[in-house]
Amino acid sequence: MKREPFFETDTYTLYLDETLVYYDGPQLVICKDENETKYLAVCSGWFEKLERWVAVKISEERWQAIYNDQVTLYDAFKEPEDDKAIVFEQSFETQVETSRVIEPSTLDDGWLPTPGFYLEARE
Repeated sequence: MKREPFFETDTYTLYLDETLVYYDGPQLVICKDENETKYLAVCSGWFEKLERWVAVKISEERWQAIYNDQVTLYDAFKEPEDDKAIVFEQSFETQVETSRVIEPSTLDDGWLPTPGFYLEARE
């Protein structure tokens, strides 16, 4: 079965694995690359001309810590295991999608989940 890319640029192709938060569209998701590496991604907003997402690579151990409310979502993005954050942007006008790797410390807090917010996935 062929999977459709959720993000696709010259550098990255990520496929949707699970939607964690949905409100008028996916807001927080788990994606995987072709090697099954997991990424946590948050929609940081829709703007006049583009949609922006921020993604970070996560190990299974990190995912379990997020899932079990040991790591906040904010910290998952600001303090990723590999010290990299990927910003995906798609132009509404051209449908061109771009990606860039940035230092997590430079992420605008307005792009991320509120500090102190946990996934609260458990019943």
